[in-house]
Parts: sequence; structure tokens; C-alpha cells
Amino acid sequence: MGPTLQFPSGFAWGSAGSAHQTEGDNVNSDWWEHERAPGTPAKEQSGSACDSYHRFAEDWHLVAGSGQNAVRLSIEWARIEPSPGEFSSAELDHYREVIGTAKDLGLVPMVTLHHFTNPIWFARRGGWTSSESAEVFARYARRASSALSDLLGDVCTINEPSVVAVVGHLMGYFPPGMTDLVTTHRVTVNLLRAHAAAAEAVRAAGARAGLALSIMDFAPADDTPEAWRSRDYLHHWWAGAWLEALRSGRVAGLEIADEHVPGLAGADDFVGIQYYTCLVVGKGAERGARAKVADPRPRHDVPEAARSSERVTQMGWTWHPDGIGHVIDEVADATGLPIYVTENGIATEDDAERIDFVARHLRQVHAAIGRGADVRGYFYWSYLDNFEWNEGYRPTFGLIAVDRATMERTPKPSLAWYGAVARANGLD
Repeated sequence: MGPTLQFPSGFAWGSAGSAHQTEGDNVNSDWWEHERAPGTPAKEQSGSACDSYHRFAEDWHLVAGSGQNAVRLSIEWARIEPSPGEFSSAELDHYREVIGTAKDLGLVPMVTLHHFTNPIWFARRGGWTSSESAEVFARYARRASSALSDLLGDVCTINEPSVVAVVGHLMGYFPPGMTDLVTTHRVTVNLLRAHAAAAEAVRAAGARAGLALSIMDFAPADDTPEAWRSRDYLHHWWAGAWLEALRSGRVAGLEIADEHVPGLAGADDFVGIQYYTCLVVGKGAERGARAKVADPRPRHDVPEAARSSERVTQMGWTWHPDGIGHVIDEVADATGLPIYVTENGIATEDDAERIDFVARHLRQVHAAIGRGADVRGYFYWSYLDNFEWNEGYRPTFGLIAVDRATMERTPKPSLAWYGAVARANGLD
């Protein structure tokens, strides 16, 4: 007998990582500089990371050997374009080897063009606040897509653009450390322009393009109109505005005049969902901002266990597996696009807890498919214990442990468990 919960034929079962978090010595990136800046919120420096720049073949053998059939990885803009308009053939050849090795081992690669990091020269020119940022990114996307065209399938143009916009330009926790609401709106528009242009480049190279969105399950702290207003506002900034933009090409309901982005509507062949937790929003979270958004999502209950944070990860994030189903339903309704879960995972020292976490979320993914959502794959974050941005190396998300003194890889029981799920294309 097969597994009780069978997934669709051809379902992608993979795990994910990013260049800066695994490769090491990404010295030309703004994050390398951020980690060393006076007063930085970064708890550690990335340093040699997991040395995957040199050890990628070992990583791919472990992923493929477990039974997975896909892998999500990023290529590093700061390596490929170390100076404005000057592209490194050697680095493009390197990434051809990285992607080609994965394919040779039976792993279908999903390649991400931008995973948080920028070249230092781009950041010093204003980064995503610059009116030229979209075209500068498009130039890189065209060159990379052309050079790698025969190896590409599904391509994520930009990873978690709402994090780039909000965490970097409103919260000030990621580079460039800004805290201005109107600038955050402008960055949002520039990122969507960059995505539209990059998607065009990806499609011209014969591949499929999509955006990987960070989406939490947002809930109000109570049932008052004020709490719902705050919840609706934060949800719109983090997810709703992005989904509306993909559907209509219009950036609407933020802090300055609504804008149409040429080429954005219809630019996507799929959409990526990155789900980890829920966020309970109290009254006044919008802090007097425009907050005119009326959220069309069906309203649902969030269990008390999630509200009270009875069970949290090393990141301090609440367990809320039902939320991934809510998010999939929302994205399916809003966009009508095929969906990949491009990230979902847990930072924990307890590997049995990791297995429990993934199983609970996969059951909700399966249920969403049963409700009609076109979900085509799931990527666990992450295949390695790696550099978790400002949090450093303390959070352990990986299916594979890494001894950073020796760089020895040690598979965890969760790797074999997840590989067995992938081989069976289902779980009980």
C-alpha cells in the first residue's frame, strides 16, 4: 500500500539554500559590509559560511541521495557583476557547474537571481531606492539568464521582496538600515519593476519566471475594528499589495499615489510561497499611516496556542501549521497561478521536532491541493545548517548539520525521513 496522503504526479520535493548563507567569503556584497559595520545588528559574521562555493557537489550528493528530486539555490549577483556592467565569465562558468552538477544528479534546479544580497557598488549608488535600480537589475538578469539558459527551468527573480523593502527600509534591521515609510513604498515599486524586467529576461531565455513571497498568516489580537484595521494594514504591506500587483500590475493602497508597473501583470508563470509562522497584530500597528486597505481575505480563527506562543522555534516564531493552508488558499484565489512552497522549515535542535513540524505542514499543503490549489512542489528550508542573516549560526534549520571548524557534513534523521516522503510522493 502507498502513503495515505498522495501528492500529484510530478510533484517537486526539494530543499533550499542561498548563496550568501552557504558559499562563504562573499566579500563584494553589501551584507559582508553590513556584518562588519559599527553598531551592526548582525550577531556574527558569515565568514566562510558552509564553504559550499567549493563543496556544492557534496551537498548535492547528500540531497539527491536522500530521495529528493529538486533543489532551490541562488546565484550571487555580487560575484557575477563585481563592477557596474562588468560580468565575470569565470563566475558564470562556476554557476553553470553548480547547476549542472545538480541536474546530473537528478535534482531539478530552481534558481533564484536575488536572495537579499546586492553588490556593494549597487548599494553605494542608492540600492533599491534609486530610480535606476530596476534597469540595473534587469541588465544582470539578462546576462545571467542568457549565460545559463540551457540549464534553467523555474527561476525565482527576487526572494522575499517585502522583506527587502520593509525590513531593510522601514524596520532598519537589514541593509541599508533605513526607517522611512515613503521610501519603503518607493522601494516596493522599484522591486516590482525589477521583477517585471527580470521575468521578461528569464522568459526570453526559455525559462519560467516567478516571485518568491514571504507570507505570514496575519491575525488580529482581538475582534475589535481597530485590531482588524491594523491587521489588514500590515497584511497588505507584507503580502496583499504584492499579490494585487502580480494580478493587476498596479501597486495600490500604500503611502503615496497608486502606480501601474508596465509589464508586471502576466509576468509570472508561478508564484513562490515562503511560510513559517503567524503574526498576531495589536491595535494601532499602523501608527497613523494611511491604512486605507480593505482586506478581501476570508477571516478565520487563529488557535489560542498560536496566539499565546506556547510552542516556538529557535527564531522565536510560533508554530501554526494551519496557516500554510490559509496562505495557499489566499494566493491561489488572488493570482490563479501555479504555486510552489519555496520555503517552509523550522530552526530547532530537536530533529524529531523538525520531522513533526514538516509533517504537520505537509498535511495542510495536501489539504489545500484537495481544495483545488495548483501546488506543484515543496522546498524545505534548508538543506544545511547555515548563516541565518543577523541571527548568525545559532538557529539550526538544516536537514544536514555542518561542523564549521572542519566543514564536515552530518545528515540528520530528518534528511532520511524527508527523502522517504519524496520517494513515496506522499506521507501517512
